[in-house]
Amino acid sequence: MVSKAKVREFLKDLNEERGTTVLLTTHDLTDIEQLCSRVMVIDHGRLMYDGELSGLHAVGESERLLVVDLERELPPIEVPGARFVRAEGPRQWLAFPATDSAAPLVAAVAAAHPLVDLSVREPDIEAVIAKMYGELGRSAGSP
Repeated sequence: MVSKAKVREFLKDLNEERGTTVLLTTHDLTDIEQLCSRVMVIDHGRLMYDGELSGLHAVGESERLLVVDLERELPPIEVPGARFVRAEGPRQWLAFPATDSAAPLVAAVAAAHPLVDLSVREPDIEAVIAKMYGELGRSAGSP
């Protein structure tokens, strides 16, 4: 991992100090988040997406997860803008669009429920891209 971090640092410095454009081919989300201001998704030579990482989440209709730890087990949390995913004891998972701010959702949950802790989990870029590939296959008439 140290060598990978050194390569990332070198590429970032090269871009910032010399203005050199770096074309990076990777499936590593950390590489993408730390190094890329522009993302391109190419499938069999076809450009499926070209733009900012945040835009990729919009195109892929990805969701973030709000993980809520309550003081005690309660019925599923229902708040506007979120979808109940699952519960395990006092912990509940709520999904909401990755392009939306978590702040209103957090405020609504905190105002109505006894919280111990909560966190927001970002969408997995691989799932977003897999969904894009699936939709491409469906639109091309594949099963």
